[in-house]
Amino acid sequence: MGKRGKRCNINPEDYAKIREEYKSDLNMTHAKLAENYTCSASTICRILKETSDQSKDEQLSGQITQLQKQITDLMSTKTSVNNNNNVVVNNLPPLTDENIAKHVDRLSLDFILQGAKGYADFANRYPFKNHIICTDRSRKKIKYRNADGELVDDPYGRRLTQRFFKTVADKNRQLINDEYKQLQTQVKKIADSNTEATNLTSILSKVTLLQDILQSCNEAAEGKDNKFTQEFINHLTKII
Repeated sequence: MGKRGKRCNINPEDYAKIREEYKSDLNMTHAKLAENYTCSASTICRILKETSDQSKDEQLSGQITQLQKQITDLMSTKTSVNNNNNVVVNNLPPLTDENIAKHVDRLSLDFILQGAKGYADFANRYPFKNHIICTDRSRKKIKYRNADGELVDDPYGRRLTQRFFKTVADKNRQLINDEYKQLQTQVKKIADSNTEATNLTSILSKVTLLQDILQSCNEAAEGKDNKFTQEFINHLTKII
């Protein structure tokens, strides 16, 4: 007859020693128990559950520790970013209408045809460059200094957007009208030649686009909030 195991329930001291010895390997723990003890099914189930629970607790504890470190690192990074923002804000030069106006001649049809994103690219590249900062991109919080050097908090950039489109309005209208006249000339040539043209659809699309852009810009200059101004600010806060 084969060697029989010890017929007794596992006492807490023995179980603790075995579990401590093989805690990194649950399979070894179970094998050791089977080798040395003959236990009831309910006892084995309890042991397995306790061992599994301990493993889960240790895993969860490790995950919590890792999460705590990530949070600490993020808080440190955020503090550093905030400190950098404070330094930049303190060094911002005033953003005046005159400053915006002196860059108006750089506005081109290429920017215009890109819509709200194109205007944001133009503003960021020229009049707004080194004059504004976004302190919270998710909330679209923009800061800059006015003509008196006072710091302005402009949530969603509503005031800044109106100032920008109001200042560039004349140049914007001129560029759009010039392009519109060129498109009219193209259509007239097609009509006069009495020939079939394959580009009439693209011309019509461009005319419609320019009309919509001009209307949206005029509304922005009046301080109206619309999809166009929202897209302008959304893109601007991503690139400044």
